[in-house]
Amino acid sequence: MTETATEQLSSSEQQETKYLVQTGDTLAKISQVYYDSEEHWSKIYQANLGLIGHNPHELQVGLVLDIPA
Repeated sequence: MTETATEQLSSSEQQETKYLVQTGDTLAKISQVYYDSEEHWSKIYQANLGLIGHNPHELQVGLVLDIPA
């Protein structure tokens, strides 16, 4: 790995954000908080597909989601 690639990896790791799902949360609401738009909910869904499962409208309270930069 080149020095530049290592620097990029370190930079992206620092930008990783986690979110703890609370009662009443939806991906659209979380998207509004982090991206100032509900339209980007699918970005969060795709990053957490293994945790959320096949139905993006049923979030389990207590899940820790990765919020992509």
